[in-house]
Amino acid sequence: MKYSVTTITLMLICFAYSFAQQHSVIIGPDIGLATNFGKSTKVSLGGSIDYTINLSPKVGVLLHTGYNKFKDKIDDSYVSMLPVRVGIRSFIYQDVFFVYVDGGIAKYKNSNPMSDRTNFSWAFGGGYNKSLNEKQTQYIQTSVYFNVFKHSKYLNYTW
Repeated sequence: MKYSVTTITLMLICFAYSFAQQHSVIIGPDIGLATNFGKSTKVSLGGSIDYTINLSPKVGVLLHTGYNKFKDKIDDSYVSMLPVRVGIRSFIYQDVFFVYVDGGIAKYKNSNPMSDRTNFSWAFGGGYNKSLNEKQTQYIQTSVYFNVFKHSKYLNYTW
């Protein structure tokens, strides 16, 4: 690809389980849409896992990993990303709306194995968190986030 691919990844229907209000695990599917969607790229399907260690009721340390694969619409080529990042997550309205930012590395891979590389990656996002029970130990969450991968000095991939 000559140009960086821009995508917004939607984390939908994610279930979070909280243990004694100190930790939470969020596992869910990701759907990625590139800005060139419909022209040369198909929808990306992937998944992610977030683990949050709460430092206070509103702020926590976030550990994130996931996988997204973008297929080319014209041929069988693809680009995939596997990020591993650490960041901060904070609720901005009660325990319902949150924002986060994280940074780390991502493994980039495409149809040509010679171009595989691991490099710096970062993301920011926000979402909605709804408790499913009175004890607040199970949640459903929807979030949107924007990812950046530094491929080379002159090229970044975004999804």
